[in-house]
Amino acid sequence: TVVPDNAFPIGPWMGSTERSKWIGPNAVSANGPGGVYTYRIFVEVPEELDASTLKIIGSLTSDNAGVDVRINGVSTGFTWEGNFTTFQPFPDNFGLGLFQTGINKVEILVNNEGFGPTGLRVEAVVGPGGVGPDIVVTGLDSRSGLPLPAGAEDPVFTVTTPEGGDPQPAVVISGDGVDTRGWLSNSLHSQWIGLDGGDSEGAAGTYTYTFTFNLPGQLVPSRVELTGSWTAAQGGGDVLVNGTSLGLAASDPGAFTEFPAGSGKGLFVAGTNTITFVVENSEAGSTGLRVEAKVVVVPEPNPLDISTGFDEETGEIIASDAADDDYVVKVPDESENPALALGAIPSPPWVLNTATSRWIGAEGGGGAGALGDYVYKITVELPEGAKPETAYIKGVWAADDGGNDILINGTSTGAGTAAGFVAWTAFPENFGLGLFRAGTNTIEFLVSNGGDDPNPTGLRVEAEVVVEIETGTPFKRGDANADGALDIADAIFVLGFLFAQDEAPPCKDAADANDDEALDIADAISILGHLFGGTGPLPEPFEECGIDPTETEEGLDCGSFDPCAGGGK
Repeated sequence: TVVPDNAFPIGPWMGSTERSKWIGPNAVSANGPGGVYTYRIFVEVPEELDASTLKIIGSLTSDNAGVDVRINGVSTGFTWEGNFTTFQPFPDNFGLGLFQTGINKVEILVNNEGFGPTGLRVEAVVGPGGVGPDIVVTGLDSRSGLPLPAGAEDPVFTVTTPEGGDPQPAVVISGDGVDTRGWLSNSLHSQWIGLDGGDSEGAAGTYTYTFTFNLPGQLVPSRVELTGSWTAAQGGGDVLVNGTSLGLAASDPGAFTEFPAGSGKGLFVAGTNTITFVVENSEAGSTGLRVEAKVVVVPEPNPLDISTGFDEETGEIIASDAADDDYVVKVPDESENPALALGAIPSPPWVLNTATSRWIGAEGGGGAGALGDYVYKITVELPEGAKPETAYIKGVWAADDGGNDILINGTSTGAGTAAGFVAWTAFPENFGLGLFRAGTNTIEFLVSNGGDDPNPTGLRVEAEVVVEIETGTPFKRGDANADGALDIADAIFVLGFLFAQDEAPPCKDAADANDDEALDIADAISILGHLFGGTGPLPEPFEECGIDPTETEEGLDCGSFDPCAGGGK
């Protein structure tokens, strides 16, 4: 029976809410003799739902301690303290594999230590779950992953109507309102949302449905894209990521339109992001939106990726106990060893390995390491055309016991891990700006391992070096005929082009010897002055291949320059 909200033992027990209340052996005082109480509930799983995906999602509390939860007679071995002032979450994937199609029996066993108040409080659902902040789907309960009832507000979508005004909650449209119009039928995976739970009648014009989510700090934004599909009635006009159009329309409400590979790539940012679906009502009538999509991380080769346990050449995760060739680690006895990708990590409490990075250490399997200080070093090569003054590190890191510092090219940044190994620590904004240089750079992570005896230690990084790259074709100033040498032939080549209608320079930037963004006799004179008049070097790029540092949109172009092709000097 339900325990009254305004009577003892409510007070010592946490108070009821609109989501759940206490139940016990009687409604007056919840008193009962000592011993184990079994609370039983039956849950029916319909045939159209995959029972193998179901689990219990939520929390519980009791007076006194919980001794077990049984699903269809099978003990889960789950116990919890009888702390009746706070909720205890069910473990991840709790009960997965124990549910079946049809009737299921869930029993929660609570022990009462002696005669007195005893009871149970549960706030939970049985469902597939998985509707997290990275799931872009219409019409599902974000806790259970199950369909919301018709007329219910979708908790993650708002809609703005042609009339304007503030965004309003989008609501689930009933199956009847969908099927009678020939729209794609609602399913267990997504439902139509719109203006009301019936026919969703609206005026002609543009409707915008907005989904806002937070990109977790451990995800490198450049790896993120939108995958899945959408449809709209009367028609889908476009999809925007953080205000930038994807140019994707959905013209048939009876079928899904797939997002092309790479949708939104490069448009996501760390922190808050918005995805906007534009729905066009060509005339007054029923309107709505249906989405089944996900924000996913797609690893790919990236020479500037410094994530641990990740092969930046192949874009793949490194196998357990295999060497991460990008990193070496100096152990407390000062010897330098290969850094190994750790598989059997202490998790919890370490943050979990993922498909985009994993823990590395000097010992395989997350085993015990000697006490003292470790230095993990990675070398990063900035590509040709990179502007080193713009380079910085973006992402997160973790360390066991803790990270004490990060050195970039030998310079201390003073950065440390705030959360150690139990959570990510984000790199500060523009971290390392001004410390990078052209060509080869070293990044060193200083990690300590404390305690009285050898114990697990390691490093985890999920990050990349971000740098601006100069665009254009590399060349050498003055080599007008692009033969790899600067000599009198180059001055003759310029004069032949200007006055004898000879062929044009393959790279006009190279022929522009005085870098005044014009090709004329002064360039031939500048070449001759350098060669025979002692006027000194020509403007950069001169001694080595490079991009024109003074290039403008209206200036000369460089179609090709073979001597600098393939990274030549």
